[in-house]
Amino acid sequence: MTKLLLFDIDGTLISTGGAGGRAMARAFQDVFGFSNGLGSISMAGRTDAWIVAQMAAEHGLAYDADAFVRFHDTYVGYLTAEVQRPAEQKGILPGVRQL
Repeated sequence: MTKLLLFDIDGTLISTGGAGGRAMARAFQDVFGFSNGLGSISMAGRTDAWIVAQMAAEHGLAYDADAFVRFHDTYVGYLTAEVQRPAEQKGILPGVRQL
């Protein structure tokens, strides 16, 4: 029998030192024009699509597949830069290599 294990990556397997949140906030401001787009939204265990949909809803913005594509393209560019920035508590979490 084959087993498939699925994990939430950031905070479970690795720590990016907050790179994802910073990249999302920057992309949301660029695409939708609102700073502090994350507000009180928790990113833990959620998909990018769910998070940005909640961000849009919190600010009363129309949100559809085209908006997500614009956001995602911008977000990936920022994320690429953010994950390369030095940060404390960044790296592979304990036990992951053994797993």
